[in-house]
Amino acid sequence: ALQVGFVFTNASGRVPDSGGGWRPDPLRPLVSAGVPSNVAQPLWVQCFVSELADSGRHEAELLLNLQPGGSVCVDLSLEIWNVSIPSLEQSKVGSAWRGMWRSPEFEPYYGPGYWEKNKQTWFDLMLDHRAPPDMVQKHPRPIDDFVYISSKGTKWLGILNVG
Repeated sequence: ALQVGFVFTNASGRVPDSGGGWRPDPLRPLVSAGVPSNVAQPLWVQCFVSELADSGRHEAELLLNLQPGGSVCVDLSLEIWNVSIPSLEQSKVGSAWRGMWRSPEFEPYYGPGYWEKNKQTWFDLMLDHRAPPDMVQKHPRPIDDFVYISSKGTKWLGILNVG
């Protein structure tokens, strides 16, 4: 599971008159002692379904262990459809992200060196959700980023500016 973080904004960068407030944005690794008591904390739970899974409703329970003790059981229900989405290797999925995926955009929140140390984890998160992390960049992206993304199955990349 990933912890859903919140950032305060005065306005949306895309819609300047949109107003501000706390917005869900970063997905961070869930740390065992990271949520104080009496605080609501949304979680992002990833479920990977085998191509061989039977279609229909599948029920499960998610057990959350609490500190200093105890646990909470949460019901989980998945509806699996009888469809198959082609793999990234078989598709022509591509995208161009408006945001920046570079160190200067992450440093104010996570400190120096965070992006270079963790960028492949971010790329993998997007790829796991069929969202190729290519983007139209104003600044050159290292060729190694494209090599890594391509090695994960993405064939169609926005390479307007390669460094």
